[in-house]
Amino acid sequence: MKRKLILLAVLVFVQNMQSQTVEQILSNIYKKYSAAEPLQFQTTYDLYKTHDSKEIQQSYTGVFYKNADNAIYMKINDTEILNNKEVNLKISHKEKALLLAHPESTVAEEFDMSELLKIYKENSFEDKESHWEIELVANEMTLPHSKIVLYITKDYFLKKQVFYYSEAVNFSKDYKKTDIHTPKLEITYTNYAREILEESTFETLNFLHFNTDKSPVLAANLKGYELLDRR
Repeated sequence: MKRKLILLAVLVFVQNMQSQTVEQILSNIYKKYSAAEPLQFQTTYDLYKTHDSKEIQQSYTGVFYKNADNAIYMKINDTEILNNKEVNLKISHKEKALLLAHPESTVAEEFDMSELLKIYKENSFEDKESHWEIELVANEMTLPHSKIVLYITKDYFLKKQVFYYSEAVNFSKDYKKTDIHTPKLEITYTNYAREILEESTFETLNFLHFNTDKSPVLAANLKGYELLDRR
């Protein structure tokens, strides 16, 4: 009995150490992305019909640029996002609309992976040669994803995220028919660099300027777009 108790205590100790390691890894990710240094990378979004499917139903790409002042420019498919000290802009070229809001403290907060541990629990943690794999499962049935798998490089950058949706989606393009499945989304991150970018990348004037009365006016390249001022 004493031997069994010792083995149980060792097992609990190892499990606790592993949980602390996961929390530390996730915390270090945010430190990397929010550091006062330039950062850029590319993203690929692949959507699958089911959790086990190998056939991509929809795919699009994106870019992420950040300067040393933590101003951020992002482009995901036909949507652009700019956050600097002056504004937060979201431009949908598909909908021909621009949403203007006050700047956010840091858009990089979306990379605070440690926040996931508040609503998801660790299911597995594997230390691979080149990266870590962390599987998180939902604490509640009402969460949008039943499972999230994180692939993290040994220098604390995201390599890939896989989101297993908990709600079904109708993939049918014919409104008279249904093609309902529970999808999976894979986001792959590549071409990380700390190169200094042109500051013009983060300028508000790329999208709008302000009159003397501080009213916003869209740039010429956005002529005909709807301006939604939510400040």
